[in-house]
Amino acid sequence: MSKPVLVIGAGPVGLTMAAELARYGTPVRVIDRLPARTTQSRALAVWPRTLELLDAAGCADAFMATGLCANAVSIHAGNRTLARIPFGTITSSFNYLLGSGLIART
Repeated sequence: MSKPVLVIGAGPVGLTMAAELARYGTPVRVIDRLPARTTQSRALAVWPRTLELLDAAGCADAFMATGLCANAVSIHAGNRTLARIPFGTITSSFNYLLGSGLIART
């Protein structure tokens, strides 16, 4: 058996990488600087490519069940809208941003 790949960081990116490595049979060890699980969000959203990887690993449905789909994001400064970024043109079956309750569906 080969030595495990060390993944540093147990946030969304690190855990996605660990899941992908494990899915392909590569031993993984995940470390994080925090001594325990946090109760705070480590990310506001999950991007389409990450959802594709989670789907391939068979766990996207769990994320979809608790997240909110945002078809676009608007960036504001005070009462002024600076930009609106739509996600509908992304070439993916997940052509939206999956967010927590901090992101409102548009």
